[in-house]
Amino acid sequence: LFSYLCGCLRRFAAKQHERRERRARLRTERFHQDEIDDRLKRALSARLHCEDALAVLSEQDRRLLWLRFAEGWYPREIADRLGTSADWVSVRIHRALVRVRKYWAGPDGRAPSL
Repeated sequence: LFSYLCGCLRRFAAKQHERRERRARLRTERFHQDEIDDRLKRALSARLHCEDALAVLSEQDRRLLWLRFAEGWYPREIADRLGTSADWVSVRIHRALVRVRKYWAGPDGRAPSL
């Protein structure tokens, strides 16, 4: 569960980074080897940062994220399984994602450059 969620967050961060990189590449003419090395270093750093971000969450929040995003369950299905309301599940998922985003943003409130 933990490693899968790390992978999800890592892929999300990588996609965001690739979009930024693509825009930057359109402005420049060539890709230099130094730039490729920097991208690799940032990707490795993102993996470690992702694991730390998931560690901020409780086991229950990680389980809810797993069911929602890995298994593809809707909040109503999760709620039925847990015996709670779909609104409660939606709020918990939202708050868990907010905590991860805040952790990723760091103390200065800016997202890390991956």
